Amino acid sequence: MTEIFDDQLILSYFKDFHDKEKADSIFAELCTYPFKPVKLNIYGRQHIPARLCCAFGDEDGLTYSFSGTSIAAQPWTPMLQQIKSEVEALTHEKYNYVLLNKYPTGDAKISAHRDDESSLDPSYCIPTLSYGATRVMHFTRENYMTHILSLEHGSLLVMKPPTNVIWKHGIPSQPEVKTIRISLTFRKLISPQVKRSSDEMDFGYYDDITPKPYMNKRTFLHKKSRLEDNEILEIPQDDWLSRHYQSSRNYDEVINYWSLERMCRLSIVVSRNNNVRIHIQNSAEKNNFNCGSSLEGVSMTPATWYDFMKKLSNFNFKYSEASFIANNQLAVFCTNAQCVLQRIFKSSCGGFRLVADCFELESYQTDKLLDLYSEVTQTIQTALFQNVLPDEIRKRRSKCQQLEHLTSEQCMQKVNNIIYEEYLTSLNEVFICEGCAVDHPSQRRHPCIMETTREKAMNYTDKAMLSMNFKRLAQKLTHLNDFLRGTIIGRLECGRTQLEVSDELGIAQSVISRLWQRFQEDGNVSRRYSTGRPRVTTPNEDRYLAVTAKRNRRSTASDLSRQLSSATGTTISRQTVYRRLGQIGLYARRPVRYVPLTATHCRLRLAWSREHALWTPQQWASVMFSDESKFSLQSDFRRTFIWRAPGTRYHQKNIIERHRYGGAGALVWGGTTLGSRTDLHVQIGTMTSQIYRDVILEQHVRLFRDAMGAQFVFMDDNARPDRANIVCE
Repeated sequence: MTEIFDDQLILSYFKDFHDKEKADSIFAELCTYPFKPVKLNIYGRQHIPARLCCAFGDEDGLTYSFSGTSIAAQPWTPMLQQIKSEVEALTHEKYNYVLLNKYPTGDAKISAHRDDESSLDPSYCIPTLSYGATRVMHFTRENYMTHILSLEHGSLLVMKPPTNVIWKHGIPSQPEVKTIRISLTFRKLISPQVKRSSDEMDFGYYDDITPKPYMNKRTFLHKKSRLEDNEILEIPQDDWLSRHYQSSRNYDEVINYWSLERMCRLSIVVSRNNNVRIHIQNSAEKNNFNCGSSLEGVSMTPATWYDFMKKLSNFNFKYSEASFIANNQLAVFCTNAQCVLQRIFKSSCGGFRLVADCFELESYQTDKLLDLYSEVTQTIQTALFQNVLPDEIRKRRSKCQQLEHLTSEQCMQKVNNIIYEEYLTSLNEVFICEGCAVDHPSQRRHPCIMETTREKAMNYTDKAMLSMNFKRLAQKLTHLNDFLRGTIIGRLECGRTQLEVSDELGIAQSVISRLWQRFQEDGNVSRRYSTGRPRVTTPNEDRYLAVTAKRNRRSTASDLSRQLSSATGTTISRQTVYRRLGQIGLYARRPVRYVPLTATHCRLRLAWSREHALWTPQQWASVMFSDESKFSLQSDFRRTFIWRAPGTRYHQKNIIERHRYGGAGALVWGGTTLGSRTDLHVQIGTMTSQIYRDVILEQHVRLFRDAMGAQFVFMDDNARPDRANIVCE
């Protein structure tokens, strides 16, 4: 048996589940089964793949639906019933459906997909048996390495949750394969009458940022607690969670944990890929619960922990209702002296939505969290610096200490200097200027201009430390200096091999190979600095541009460039202005136009609305509403742009009043009632009161008035032609 583990990828592969003789007999009988082509609906288009399908199940007519098609199950055959029993004995689970796929040639394939249909029970494994030709299966996930597995004749692959809903898996085409392959995929289908609701789904099957099959609800759902005050949650031995926990104990390490009373605790966990996370969870066992994953709770990054605690301490939720979002990862709803934590899922196409599961904290537990803030934050920082920095970097520092003849204090000082530079970079990234946030006109209200680095560090040290880019820091620590480069070249010229030098210095052989190749080409081993073109503006000048653009949002890029040049002497192009403002979220957009209403207009409209609020449809049927649209051919080309951030289109400061359109143009008039409408009338030129009376009223409105009688009501606007004396008469 071969086991494959990655982040939420759990596979068990049995190469010789059936010996060759038995596999051949099974394959011969499977070839006689009634396979049929299926018609799939993919992105609104009908598609018939090259593979053929059929299905068998416990109940005659049990249906499995996917990609716009449904395949009904036929009764079990004796051979499939025997194979099902063997698989169930291995996985300790009961299945009621098997889908058979037949691949006639290597051109037949199945595209990468997730098995996240609502009819599947997500807590069950998905076993797949392969017979016939050997094909490969790919497991892919964004920002992760692709796993490729060969499925041989008579083999069994078991995908354990949550692999099937997180990792995409598929069988690509292989034109070189000319023979048939048949696969059997066992599943546990949930019949419609026993489908579980989102409140009843187990929490621990999925990661905190992973979508679930039922995550189509945007409402905030309260998860019913499955634990009483003194009840201990028991994990069945045949549950996949217990097996997953046993395998994950070797990878995840609990650095420290604190009790929050009532079987609830906060843990700091370092995973096998050196990611530090904070878990707030229910304890399944008080003294023996050292696994990294939570059965019921929430998980967050260090930056989210900082944001969550700071916002939680800013209001007293015991006597009021409030809600906030921490670092775009955690939604917090405080009401009735309870603090409900709900995770946020970020979809691949952009936007956010709430995960159905949530976790509740009582008031005394949140008080305990606030009391432990300093201690937990210090422990997180220690875990970050001791575990996030890779082991090879620490080994390289010790090698450099020996080669550069540095004392341990000097070597540590050198590392601390690099860390301090990265800390200053992180401090500027997490710093928030309150003056820029509210667009304050006074320069003294902008801390980004007035405050020093020391003053910023007093309020943002914790956030900067918890948000440091350790990947960028690792790159700085692994740069080879000129002395070490010369040492490598010298040893290679003395006859040492690249592998020997790599073992002696603790440096990757590929780095030594590239350095030696470059030395042979141009005889130079010094590091090439390719930082690109230096920035023309300083951070203070960038902030000056932002403040100036927010003060006068109608300023053009040329105007901002001239103002910066006169204030600081720095000359920049219009394109540079666009880039600098785009970095802070300001873009040139057309403003929204609206017709201004006076207080009298608002009062009269409100009175009319209240007077007619209880009208029946029969009364409204005798009312005609009319309006006209003017298409100007000369004025108001809307070429004026303003600087605004996304999502602020209808803010008052981004709207321009416009209610007159002069010059030549065309006017289009129309009227409508509850059950009919008039013909559109196009008027070229200016609409006068004479034209309005003779054309609009006489030729269009009079016909409806005569048909409806005395109950007819005509509604128009307050345009000047509509209110002329000859019209009113």
